[in-house]
Amino acid sequence: MSRKVTEADFRFPEFRDAKVEEYEWRSDDDEKPMRKDRWERGIRSIVSILGLVRAEWEIPDIVNKVRQLADCDDWTYFDPDYPDTMPPISRRVMFKSATDNSILDNCLFDQDLILGSPVEWNGYYFPLYDMKAWKEMPVVLRAD
Repeated sequence: MSRKVTEADFRFPEFRDAKVEEYEWRSDDDEKPMRKDRWERGIRSIVSILGLVRAEWEIPDIVNKVRQLADCDDWTYFDPDYPDTMPPISRRVMFKSATDNSILDNCLFDQDLILGSPVEWNGYYFPLYDMKAWKEMPVVLRAD
């Protein structure tokens, strides 16, 4: 090997290229060094998952959207044998997974694919048996 050994070679991988000024000690029992901007990075990750654009949101907007997604009162549990429990055709809805209760936001239901994979989410298609409930997409109101 022709490369010289550096001090960074002895660091844990998660801190290999870290800058000391970007970290602080976490005050929990484990006393781990943590990024100072971890909360901001977390919020930005949530914003990305929610599909919001920076110019469109403030912190209360994010909190309201997460509350709407977590609200379980208005889910419609459906059975393919009962058409009146099916979601509206060609309208954006949210689906709840039958396997892990995860939520797929902004899905399109295509009844023409009912025997295949009628649930489209970000270009991926899921069979109906993977879904157990649906609800209308919430309208996110800006907090003033």
